[in-house]
Amino acid sequence: MRHFLTQWFQDRRYRRIGRQKDNLRQQVSRQRKSLSHEQVLELSEQVMQKLETLPEFERAQSVMVYYPLRNEVSTLGLIERWYDKKRILLPVINGSKLDIRPYEGQENMMVGSYGIMEPTTDLYTGPIDLIVIPGVAFDRSLNRLGRGKGYYDRFLHHTTRPIVGICYDFQLVEEVPSLSHDHRVTRIVTPTEIVG
Repeated sequence: MRHFLTQWFQDRRYRRIGRQKDNLRQQVSRQRKSLSHEQVLELSEQVMQKLETLPEFERAQSVMVYYPLRNEVSTLGLIERWYDKKRILLPVINGSKLDIRPYEGQENMMVGSYGIMEPTTDLYTGPIDLIVIPGVAFDRSLNRLGRGKGYYDRFLHHTTRPIVGICYDFQLVEEVPSLSHDHRVTRIVTPTEIVG
């Protein structure tokens, strides 16, 4: 009976937090969709300039970033500036997990899952010095809210490398609802500040 009650309370808590996450996703996504193309470019460049000054970035020889989707903070300028100086790596969705492939120019890209551009290069299995990830929302306790599919949480479960979440200022919220399997970041970079 005790096990049943424990499970019941746990399931109820998961459902409640799940609803809170969905509500926050909808709220922040509306704000992100309202950004103009010019705003995305300007704010993204402010984020990239701060990111490039981080000691973790300066030291890193291999950096995993993401290819932006639907008004996310754009990493395109950073990718193009650095791919011939550092090993720039991009995630590729493979079933329920992420594979990693090096970026070697736009001619080696194709449209993949969810309409995200992915490299067609060989799989990368070497070291990753820094991981830069998107999020729907973050908080000052370094919690991250993703899109809800869990790809990054599963991938990050196995890493001890620095993880930098990048976002617009309005995506840094008072509190992100989180569960034990949700992976926190080590820093957050917005157009106006660095947290962590």
